[in-house]
Amino acid sequence: MTNKEKLKKIWKRFVEIVFDSKKYRYYGAVVVLIAITLILARCTSGTAADSDPMAGAYAKFTTESKKTNEELVNLMNSYYKAYADGDVKALEKVANPISDKEKSYIKFFGEYVEKYNDITIYSKRGLDKESYLVSVSMKMKFKNIKTEAAGLDFFYVKTDKKGNLYIDNIYSNFNTNNTEYEMDSKIVKLIATFEQQDDVKNLQTKVQEKFNEAMVKDEDLNTFLSETLPSATSTWSSNYDAEAAKADEAKKAEEAKKAEEKKQKEEADKAKKKQSAADKKAAKEKAKQDKKDEKNKKTMYTSKAVTVYDKAGTDGTVLGNLDIGAEVTMYATEGDYARILYNDNHNAYVAKADLSETKPQGTDAVEVPGLSANSSITLNTTVRVRADMDETSQVVAVAYTSEPLTIHENYASGWTKVTTYGNVTGYVKTELLQ
Repeated sequence: MTNKEKLKKIWKRFVEIVFDSKKYRYYGAVVVLIAITLILARCTSGTAADSDPMAGAYAKFTTESKKTNEELVNLMNSYYKAYADGDVKALEKVANPISDKEKSYIKFFGEYVEKYNDITIYSKRGLDKESYLVSVSMKMKFKNIKTEAAGLDFFYVKTDKKGNLYIDNIYSNFNTNNTEYEMDSKIVKLIATFEQQDDVKNLQTKVQEKFNEAMVKDEDLNTFLSETLPSATSTWSSNYDAEAAKADEAKKAEEAKKAEEKKQKEEADKAKKKQSAADKKAAKEKAKQDKKDEKNKKTMYTSKAVTVYDKAGTDGTVLGNLDIGAEVTMYATEGDYARILYNDNHNAYVAKADLSETKPQGTDAVEVPGLSANSSITLNTTVRVRADMDETSQVVAVAYTSEPLTIHENYASGWTKVTTYGNVTGYVKTELLQ
């Protein structure tokens, strides 16, 4: 196989690798013509050579040096030094915007490149007099590779508000391939026109020839650019996409969590506000009722042991019980029930018929020897426990000999309030307990 045939075969293989978008190749300065096809695909035809501002693309190249444009030369040298070092912070000072994905790629690529040499800058006027279309040729020295590879890059350079030049990174090779940022159609059309000019094409051809020569000359460089770097780049891209997807899911989950927390807080605040309004209304109504109750209150006495409910009727919840002769404060009547004060509750109810304005006789507490209030005794005989202090009252329990019995109160009527071993409370004739 002749050198010419060998060169064609290597270049064909390299082009297949470089322009295979499925393999996610991002070679930066190494790739010759990488942006041309993508840029042309986004453009429309009909650019006139004599129209302004498109005319800048038809002008002849200006080869920049320290003498002709020191600021532009310094800008490009700073860019390539930072890129070779994988220094994202330094790059952000001269080029923006730089996406998170490109930052990751820059750090990755910096692990392989050692230095950019023989940097030569060619420029034409951009869309206005303060912008530049810039082509940069260079030689790239990869780590542990003897032969340098020729490369060609494109930049769109603008002037910021302070009058300083910077690289508009939206038109970088990386964004052209990934389209993370939207590009201005006018600038895209201008770049497409620029890439079609003879002097630009001639420069591309010269760099490509030098690149081919280096690939044929150094098998290590050929292997690195056609196999090692593409494989490493593909791995980097897959890993980045996986981590980005994971981070995106985590971000979405966090946003969903915050949104739910916000919603719950808003609902809680709304409920709290509603409850506060309800509490204020209830407090106002209670104050009004308390005032009315204070005016209408009346002292009454239970004529028998009664059950206290939370509403006017036996279908209400039982709040407790009152003994016969218990003094109560009555506020009002509702049908057959009286609303009374019970354990600080102004809305307790007992049967109206079981209340009397006078205290029933015999309901005063008295002291009985051996039957102290809140004491316990052991029965010597079996006794019947009744619902009221009346021998005709219903028998609610039977307390047997030798069972303990709790004494609550002794009354002048000759009855004692007790609680049985079975936890039933009622009344027993006092004489049966002595």
